[in-house]
Amino acid sequence: MKIKVNETINESKLYNYCEYEFSRSEYTKYVVFAFCIIVAIGYLFFKNLYIIAVLCGFSLIYPKLILKSKIKKQKDILTLQFKEALLCISSSLSAGRSLITAFTDVPSELSIIYPDKNDFIIQEFENIKRKISLNQTIEYIFDDFASRADIESVTNFSEILKICGHTGGNLNEVIKNTTSIIIEKIEIQNEINVLTSEQKLSIKLLTCIPFVIIFLISSTSSDYIAPLYSPLGNLVMFTVGLIILFSYYIGKKVIEIEV
Repeated sequence: MKIKVNETINESKLYNYCEYEFSRSEYTKYVVFAFCIIVAIGYLFFKNLYIIAVLCGFSLIYPKLILKSKIKKQKDILTLQFKEALLCISSSLSAGRSLITAFTDVPSELSIIYPDKNDFIIQEFENIKRKISLNQTIEYIFDDFASRADIESVTNFSEILKICGHTGGNLNEVIKNTTSIIIEKIEIQNEINVLTSEQKLSIKLLTCIPFVIIFLISSTSSDYIAPLYSPLGNLVMFTVGLIILFSYYIGKKVIEIEV
């Protein structure tokens, strides 16, 4: 995974979905956001300008910390769009069309669902359609897509295409059966994501509670927690902050379920 920062993002290019490019404004927005949060939490926990100044340096690495989630989000979007593309391919094959026709018809059929030509799946299948017209094999074209996507369902479909291309057999029937299995797997993963969304929100709320409690006590009974702003108290608060972050990390890992 790499961070890239550009003045503008070329929306028409074919993506490497294992990377994410921040625009200059987006990168600045995340750094400013992290800076504001760190200042607020730093003042709440330490009330020490020197410590806050040191902590503010971490705002510069915040975009790198969220890079993984950005990559996951674009892969999730592509996975959902790929499911729709598989439905179109399966429907075309069931109607008696050839595999080539099924692939080249995907952009026009998906344009109703995804009218924006910059949507990932539209770009990918327009690229597939163009390369087919240049007499490149579907197996080779889809293998390139799978290598850039690095998504299990796309990789599996690519492998099936290569196996069928080498061994022959009833290609259309194999593709239809494979499509059905992959779609079912994607739908199960989506259901799991929906079921765990409430737990994800609960983790975020539980993580915020200690900060709210400290803020309320500090606002209403500042003398009560005054010892926590001594040098030894700063060390205690720093340890508490690390425990909160570690608990949040563990909570996120617990509810990550892959099919």
